[in-house]
Amino acid sequence: MKDVFNIDEYKEQMNLGTKKFTQDFKNDLEKSINEILEENKKVAEKNIDLKLSQYIETSQKKDSDIKQSILNVNDILKEIRDQTEGMSDGINELYGAIVNKEIFISKLDALGGVNNNERKNVPQPKKKDELDMSGVVNPNPNPLAAIDDEEEKQILKIGFEQKKAEKIIDMKDAKFFNIDNIKIINLGNVPCKKFYFVKDEEKSSGDLFFFGNSKETNEYQPTNEGELAPKKSLNSSTTIKINNPQPGQEYKMIIYVKIDDKIVSDPFEIIVKIKQAEDPMKQINMKANALFEEIKNQFPNHQNLINQGEIINKLINNNLNKDEIVNDINIKIREQEKEEINRKAENLYNELDFENVTLDKKEVLDYIINQNFDKEEVQKWINEKKSKVQPQPQPQPQPQPQPKNDEFEEKVKEIYDELEDGYGISGFIDEEAAKDKIRELKLDREQINQWIENTLLNGE
Repeated sequence: MKDVFNIDEYKEQMNLGTKKFTQDFKNDLEKSINEILEENKKVAEKNIDLKLSQYIETSQKKDSDIKQSILNVNDILKEIRDQTEGMSDGINELYGAIVNKEIFISKLDALGGVNNNERKNVPQPKKKDELDMSGVVNPNPNPLAAIDDEEEKQILKIGFEQKKAEKIIDMKDAKFFNIDNIKIINLGNVPCKKFYFVKDEEKSSGDLFFFGNSKETNEYQPTNEGELAPKKSLNSSTTIKINNPQPGQEYKMIIYVKIDDKIVSDPFEIIVKIKQAEDPMKQINMKANALFEEIKNQFPNHQNLINQGEIINKLINNNLNKDEIVNDINIKIREQEKEEINRKAENLYNELDFENVTLDKKEVLDYIINQNFDKEEVQKWINEKKSKVQPQPQPQPQPQPQPKNDEFEEKVKEIYDELEDGYGISGFIDEEAAKDKIRELKLDREQINQWIENTLLNGE
């Protein structure tokens, strides 16, 4: 006998199948979401740990950025939890809709009595790996993407206020010399603590090198205090040398600023010119004239002793020995001063009263100088000498026998020659006039000597 269809039994089976399917779907959905969350959490934690270690080692400055990133990750995890709770609510709502028959869900095992045509019209749930996540925010964003963006925004850029520096030097200075006032500006947005000047070897002269503080002659580290802040500038310098310098030659060096093995500036050009060699004799003359001016300024009160032509010739011949010229001038000054002292002493001597006393002239002159030309004191001293001397009767000169005429003239000539040797009388009296005076004084040597002294001293 054919079985009778029981509608109540069918409804009961339908309800049991629906509850089982709903529970299975809910379990599968929660499991999938939990697996996704767990996997994403592990990836996020791994990325966070890796980035944290990298950025902590890089600089202390990024600590704040990393902390901020961690806070962002916490916000992300909190958002995922909120969304998960929302999804759980959605599942409960889905279950309620199924129970209330607002949504028709079929499962082959639970719908054994439904034909294939009926199953085609029943909405089928998506498989576990085909769940619609369009309404779910990405649970695994890159937590350090913001940090990478910040790194890209960090710019290292150095600029030169001037694009070129030129310097003219002598050959003797080519061993090392400074290029000063190289003004650099931090055009970036991060501070610069240490930088180098590097030479462009292809565009620079081969004989031009850095000199100083680096093992590499094509690299130079300027000495700067502190760091160069963004938008700030400073004056720098570099020391350079030239190998095998040639007079009249021009040398060029192109340099850049390097930070951490990275070129961060436009080129800066240094032009060095060496002066043409001058004629050695011309250089000596120039130095001699310069020394003459120094000597001239050293003796402003004795310009009568400064002869430009004579001094320059001496300097050229004595290898520019200025001290020798100065010593010669000092000797002349002392001689002048001595002559002036003797002249003043002689003038005062002629003004003194020597009546009834005979004193040694040199003794009197020395006393005058020692008394600083005090006429009254010197005369007092002479008068004291007078009081000590008793007047002695003057012996009458005995007439000298007159020699024969030839012998007389020969004697006149002999006395004249002696006077010429002793006094050089030919310089102030004619020879015949002198001989006539010798004859007049009848060859008396005492009177002749007195005549000569009066003539020399008083011009009589």
